[in-house]
Amino acid sequence: MKSKLKICIVDYGIGNIKAFKNIYKVTAPTIETKKKMISEKIVQEDKIILLRDPILSPKKINILQREEKEEKFKDYYISVGRLTNQKNYEFLIDCFFKLIKKDKEIKLVILGEGELRQVLEKKINNLNMNDNIFLLGYHINI
Repeated sequence: MKSKLKICIVDYGIGNIKAFKNIYKVTAPTIETKKKMISEKIVQEDKIILLRDPILSPKKINILQREEKEEKFKDYYISVGRLTNQKNYEFLIDCFFKLIKKDKEIKLVILGEGELRQVLEKKINNLNMNDNIFLLGYHINI
């Protein structure tokens, strides 16, 4: 019995994926990316799935903020992602810096690696936020 390996590729920047011949599915985060993949004949149109980055509406954020948090973790905020310009972690750190002025007990835990790690470490040091913001790097179980 011949088994068929299914390969799923997530493409957030058109790279050289033409090397893959038996692609099962490819995700594209935007319609523009999907169109580019089709126009450049990178993969067949029926194999492309539009999978947008998750976005919460301000109304949903306000509802979530009002919900009671579990006491044990109420002072912790967690962000997971690549440390790149697209993820805008510098903005997150600036916003968190403003929040800490209101509540000195809160903590931000950032999980992930990327080319901006040193920039973010420097920013955290310059803002004297080493006791509140932690860059924990990549973890395989997340």
